[in-house]
Formats: sequence, C-alpha cells, structure tokens
Amino acid sequence: LIIARKDHPDIEMTLEVDKPFALTEFRKSRKMLELSNEEVAVVSDSHHVLGLGKLKNSYDASTESVFNVYFKGVHCWDIYHAGTNVLQMRYGLPQFSNETINKERFFMDAKRLFRGITQPYLDNLYYLAVAATKQEKGAMIVITDKAKEEATRFGKRCISIKPIKLDEKLLLNLTSIDGGVLVDTNGLAYAKGVILDGIVGIGGDAGRGSRYNSAITYCEHRSSIQSTMIVVVSSDGMVDIVPQLEPQIKHSEILTLIRVLEGLNSKETYNRKGFYGTMDLLEKRSFYLTMKECKRINELKSSLQVLDKEYYDSMVQIFEDFNPNSEMNDSYYLEE
Repeated sequence: LIIARKDHPDIEMTLEVDKPFALTEFRKSRKMLELSNEEVAVVSDSHHVLGLGKLKNSYDASTESVFNVYFKGVHCWDIYHAGTNVLQMRYGLPQFSNETINKERFFMDAKRLFRGITQPYLDNLYYLAVAATKQEKGAMIVITDKAKEEATRFGKRCISIKPIKLDEKLLLNLTSIDGGVLVDTNGLAYAKGVILDGIVGIGGDAGRGSRYNSAITYCEHRSSIQSTMIVVVSSDGMVDIVPQLEPQIKHSEILTLIRVLEGLNSKETYNRKGFYGTMDLLEKRSFYLTMKECKRINELKSSLQVLDKEYYDSMVQIFEDFNPNSEMNDSYYLEE
C-alpha cells in the first residue's frame, strides 16, 4: 500500500478507480490489495483508495510525503519511508524497528542468565539477535552456556557443525532451514536445524506458533540444568526473547510493605484504605516474595481481616494467601 496525497507528482498511476472509495470499505480494499505485487501497489491518500500505482525514481525523500505499508500477516504490518522501516504494528501494539529487541532489556536479562558474561560478548549476542529478525521466514537462536554438550545430546535432532563464529550473513544462511541454531555465549555456532525437546509444563500459548511454544517448553525443561536464552522470530515478524524474565525490583520495597502491614495491625492504628492499598501493592509483587515473607504476610493478613470485619459493617474484601514462586531467586533483586 502506498500512502500519498492525490495527484502526487512522484506517483505513477497504472490504474485509477472511477470513484475513490473509503479504506474502511474493507471488502473493496481487500480486493484491491489482492491486485498488488512487488511492482505495483494500492495507492491511498490515507482516507480513500485511489487505484494502483508505483513510486517514481524522481521522488525526493527529504519531502517525506510518500510512505509504503507492507502487510506481514494477520494484524501485522510495517510502514517504510524511502526503504527505511519507521514503524511496526504487531497485534495492535506499535513499535519502532530499532526496538524490535529492546537493547537495555536484552542486556539485563542476558547478564542475569549468563553470570559473568562480559560486555563484548553481550554486544555480539545482541548483534546476532537483531540479525535474526531479518530472516523473513522466521528464525530461532538457542543461546546456552552448554551449547557443545547440547549439540551432542540432541544427536539426530540437529545437524552438528564444527564450532564457527557467526556473522549476519552466515546466521541468515543457517536459519534458512527449519529448526534453530545452537550458539554458545561466545557467539560460536555448534548446530543448525535444531529440533528442541522438553516436557510440556505450564507455559505456552495456543495462539502462537510452534517455534515460540517449543522454546517455552525447552526452557522450562532445561532451566534447572543450564542457562538458556532463545530468540524466537516468527514468520509474521513478531519477536520474542524466551524466557521472559520478570523485571528486577528492590527487595527493600517488599520489606517496607510488610512493615506497613505490621504498623496497621492494631485497633489503634488500623484503617481499611491502608490495608487494602498495601495488599494490592503486594499482590502486584507476589512473584518476588520468599517463603518466609509469604508466611508473615499471610499471618498479618488474617489478623487485619479480623480487624476489618470488626470496624466495618459493610462488605469486606477477602485476600487469597500468598505462595512463593518456584522460579524466584535473588537475581530478581536489584543491588542496593
């Protein structure tokens, strides 16, 4: 789809509709899109469909007056200007192309998964992850500190190769076939065409494809044995980093909220707003609670709910008990 004003001098119309119709006439718009190809596109002024046409070589990109829209799949489309991707839409969520993989988040998660990894290796892994997003058919990079051992364990479920340092060109070549590329934290590839294994756990999404779900299953199955990060690029252009780690927080936040509950736990100091508000904040941070903290919060909650019933005759809110999350560990706390 080309978006430009009507009668733009740099648009060559190859077919014009007699009466331009609204883009919101979806059936007609879809019929027109079915006529487009790599040479001609549907031309619109952003409100109406004008016909079919193509961009002339005389277009001056500094005017920023012509944009191309490429439909990548269901609810997935990209906007380009002068060959540069300026915006991506994925299932109603906008993102800029340089944010397809958030660099800061990638570095933070990689440091937590691969303890002791240095910045040059982080930079290289990020470079490879971004390079994988250019594989139009989709791709998967399996990064693990046990890549050599995994290449042996996978056996016939992969094609083992002599360790080789990856660059963008080689990576795109290796990801052109089905299966993932097995890489260590130094950026060396040990296998291609990897078919991940594992025991189905609680994660996954039936609305997503096999790449994403196999990555979830593998990480759940192997996380206690090895550190692993998987870059999943779906054929519709969607990019995921598995596992999706919860962000880090200050442990002092939890301790402060517990002290607030302790301060409310008397007839003289109790108030509903403070109790309910603090419990709401703890529920939002429930992932980060230790077993000891869960036990203490549950004790305070039970005592405070008794006070709540004594002080208020109206309907009361009942809070569920907190339980520790098995995936929680000290790496989710920020240094203080």
